[in-house]
Amino acid sequence: MAKSNLPKCNYLFTPEMISQGAGKVSESQWIGGVLYWTASISNTKGRVGLFRLGNDRKPYSLLPPSYSPRSRINGYGGATFWGIANEIIWINDADQNLYRISANQTVQPITDTPVTTTYADLSIVNEVYALAVKESMDTPFASCEMVVINLETGEEQTLYAGADYFSNPSLCPQRRKISWLQWSVQAMPWQSSTVWIADFLSIATGTFRLENPSCLAGGKQESIFQPSWSPDGSLTMVSDRSGYWNLWQFRQQWHPLFPCKAEFGLPQWIYGMRTYQWVSPRKLAFSALQGDAFLYGRLCLDTGKIEEECHKFSNLEWFSADSQCYTFIGATEKNFSQVIYGHWGTPPQRIPHPNAPIIPEEKLSLPIPIQCPHQGLMIEGFYYPPTGNLKANKNQSGFPLIISCHSGPTAREGASLDLRKQFFTSRGFAYLSVNYRGSTGRGRVFREALNGHYGIADLMDNLVLADHLCKQYPIDRNRWFIRGSSSGGYTALQGLVTTKRFLGGASYYGIADLEALVAQTHKFEAHYFDSLIGSYSENQALYRQRSPLHNLKNAQSPVILFQGGKDAVVPPSQSEAIHRALLARGVPSEYHLFPEEGHGFRHPKNIQQSLEKELRFYEKRLFSTIKL
Repeated sequence: MAKSNLPKCNYLFTPEMISQGAGKVSESQWIGGVLYWTASISNTKGRVGLFRLGNDRKPYSLLPPSYSPRSRINGYGGATFWGIANEIIWINDADQNLYRISANQTVQPITDTPVTTTYADLSIVNEVYALAVKESMDTPFASCEMVVINLETGEEQTLYAGADYFSNPSLCPQRRKISWLQWSVQAMPWQSSTVWIADFLSIATGTFRLENPSCLAGGKQESIFQPSWSPDGSLTMVSDRSGYWNLWQFRQQWHPLFPCKAEFGLPQWIYGMRTYQWVSPRKLAFSALQGDAFLYGRLCLDTGKIEEECHKFSNLEWFSADSQCYTFIGATEKNFSQVIYGHWGTPPQRIPHPNAPIIPEEKLSLPIPIQCPHQGLMIEGFYYPPTGNLKANKNQSGFPLIISCHSGPTAREGASLDLRKQFFTSRGFAYLSVNYRGSTGRGRVFREALNGHYGIADLMDNLVLADHLCKQYPIDRNRWFIRGSSSGGYTALQGLVTTKRFLGGASYYGIADLEALVAQTHKFEAHYFDSLIGSYSENQALYRQRSPLHNLKNAQSPVILFQGGKDAVVPPSQSEAIHRALLARGVPSEYHLFPEEGHGFRHPKNIQQSLEKELRFYEKRLFSTIKL
């Protein structure tokens, strides 16, 4: 058994600190040599601000308090602002219309559409017109199309339609060709997508047409990410045709730019994601996930080598670069997500969220990588040892363990600083985060290893790694808890109702009834279960068999449920149904509804309250098991 990491301090991470630490920075990018980004505004019920870095290296807010950049496209949103024609254009949360702000900070509306219409992926045609993806949500099944928008009048014309989803429309440098990504609702974009090109014609002033569309890559067994044009007019993409999301360039045929077992792509849950950018005709800047860390640098096509491979981060997103500078949102095991920027060849500079709490490093529980082979695959995760004391630990043989199931299930657990974990470790809990089958970052084979086994393999991987952990550290096998959100909430519920391994657990807007969710969920995920479980029309019995709601015969473990009242992805009826069913069987269950929240809690007060209630729930279960 490994040496015990015994509690070393009595420093408690409070719910208020956690809600401050949950403050989010996002979308860093260089526009016209100026650094811009978005950040959540504290004590405003989820409002987001748009900021720029001044010449004095201080952040300045651009938008009046009545505006908040946020897109609701496909239910998850994505990029919210773009630099076009020397102005910043953004999509406003309240009405989902496009607005512009000029150098003198005058705000002007561009579009005037119903709140059921939203936009994404703007890119320039010229100083007056821009390409965009438009989604209309006024029908049960939202429609998607590519449009051209007049930025002066707000008038728009449909450029191309017919696919269920479009993204990344962009013109080649000569403005004669257009490329885009598209996929069918029958598959998720990280499962199957295609990249297309066509002739882009301007047939009259303000009138555009697309002709001769043709598919250049992709298909049922290939996922494409971020197609874009190089400065010399050749098309580039990230594809997983090699088994990993690698960079490819089209010159008569597709050529790999840097073959390796690293991920240059991401699961496209949201719009506007970036991992690379051309900085000269023969050089591109990139970020990539290799193992448990992200790296970034510049790839020289003439030598085929990476120049200036830079500092590694536990998490890295929203990468943006030019020939002189780079920026991204990065996090490490000791630092929250923050804006990272700098000049190539110099150490990175950091802009933290203005309300992020200052945490003494010596008070942190630092992650310990852990792995275990299982069924031909390596299951990996991070163990966070307890740093605080828990009254219920007195005279016990080991620490209670919280197993955390990430969402997606294509998300991944990194080692980034997360005060939710510290909240529990500072109170005497051991904490385990698992990258089970289906997680991103380990290639397509690992990502697809969950297909057909959803609700079984993900849970099994969590249990296997937890058992392995108990052989190395002083963990009490009889005092396990499990928690998760969304898809991770489903895995947690499966563990609670189908096994007797847990004292209790927490589900944050988790799936309880797969069969009902097929009819309830939004368009983007309407057929996600087809690969994870099987076609519903052919596997109705299996959907019930894999649903926690229909597996309560042997359920004993108490459950606490947290739910957003405005959740359109996993509606409240899911949590409500299993809550009633558990109580009817005499199984303790708590249900906490937050009426103003959606799929993911944003309001600081609600984040604090849910954590407090979850902690009390665990402590009650622990004290009930103590033998005096």
